[in-house]
Amino acid sequence: MWILPLLGYVGIVLGFAFLTLAIASGLYYLSELVEEHTVFAKKLLYRLIYGVVAIQILLLFVDKFPIGLSALSVVSHGIYAQNLRRFPVVKLTDPLFLLSCALVIANHYLWFRHFSAPPPHSYNSYPYSRDFNIPTFTEIAAFFGLCVWLVPFALFVSLSAGENVLPSMGSEYATGDGSSYIMPGKAPESFASSSGVGAGGISSGVEGKRRARSGTNAGMAKAVVTGVREWVKYLSQPEFLNLPAHFHPILIDRIVDFIYTSDYHFCPADDDVTKLKQKDFVFHHATLLPAINANKSAMAAALVGIRDYEFHLRMYALAEELDWDALKSAAYAKLFGAVDAQYPRSTETLTELVKATFTPPGGAARMCKDEDGALQQLVVAAVLTHETKVWREDARKAFTDSVQGPEHDGFRKTYKAIMQANEDLLKVKDMVKELAAARQKVIDQRRKAKSVMGGDDKRNRFLMKAQKMQKTQFKKEHD
Repeated sequence: MWILPLLGYVGIVLGFAFLTLAIASGLYYLSELVEEHTVFAKKLLYRLIYGVVAIQILLLFVDKFPIGLSALSVVSHGIYAQNLRRFPVVKLTDPLFLLSCALVIANHYLWFRHFSAPPPHSYNSYPYSRDFNIPTFTEIAAFFGLCVWLVPFALFVSLSAGENVLPSMGSEYATGDGSSYIMPGKAPESFASSSGVGAGGISSGVEGKRRARSGTNAGMAKAVVTGVREWVKYLSQPEFLNLPAHFHPILIDRIVDFIYTSDYHFCPADDDVTKLKQKDFVFHHATLLPAINANKSAMAAALVGIRDYEFHLRMYALAEELDWDALKSAAYAKLFGAVDAQYPRSTETLTELVKATFTPPGGAARMCKDEDGALQQLVVAAVLTHETKVWREDARKAFTDSVQGPEHDGFRKTYKAIMQANEDLLKVKDMVKELAAARQKVIDQRRKAKSVMGGDDKRNRFLMKAQKMQKTQFKKEHD
């Protein structure tokens, strides 16, 4: 057989790999639990040590275990307990910690040698019967797991290296001689000092969901797993990093501006205030787009021709991905100004906005999650404003025809709901428009009367007619 043995070897390798990953994941998770519950972990470790010592004493008197090895195990666990004095902090150069590491190795070796040399075979009438003085593999494995390895592994998961402890904890033990700090409470120059930026509420002290001190007081097991993971990630890094379009350098540049100034700018072109500015530079930095005719990569050309409203939608999408409420508010305000009726937009622009916000999630045209529906309400409000203030009848009809597809069902439902909720206001708006038109008609009549030539009688007739219309209009307004 050739294939089956190969499959066996592959299975062994994969099984060992999965077992290693499972152990590493378990240690990492336990380390995070200990970070969350340090007081309980310390009490549990003390109880584990007392329990193991009690088991060793029982094994000594009941099962006649060797006195020397049992005494070594009891003393070793007493030294293990000394590492809990400043739990969960441990200094890697502490003599007690180094002695504990040596005792773990010594206990493992001596107990392994003890069980490898069983007592001589006792004579009985059945030479092939099992000698009950010889422990089974299960019993030996249980002894090693509970009495030799349990407490050292628990300490390995729970204790935190002194190099990972913040100097602000005020512990000379953690930051004294032998640690990575020059003097107690003082970090070396290479240590990254914490700095916060008030703009937008972003600082280096942002807490993670698991623990604010994650990465600063991490357990040794977690630090080892994290270090291996970072090493593997470093080895597998590509030569070039291709970011998706929504992480375009210009967008990231605006985010950095927002961090420091609480604002960002679209930087429009001189000839068109709704398009991003372009320049024909040899080096295209993260503020301006390259010229259209320049040799550029797909990433550099990702924002070529982008409009201001789409730019702000992309910033809003990044804010959603970063869970950054301040940037979302800024992008929303920018978008609100971009669709304001003070700067009229075409029906095509509003149609694109409808597609970007009302397309079902997962669709190619959908740009933002918009879980609270704020952008959808803004777009509907912009459409209503343009319909009542800017667009003529033909433009309104063109827009209505452009949003009749099934993908725009959400927009039509929201539009109708807002129309029904504001029906009274819309009636008042129509009435005001009619009154304004009538008033303008009176003004036009007066101007026409003044320009009429051919005698006072004709001029007076126009004036009287204009006054009559004005009285009628005044009466309507007060009714």
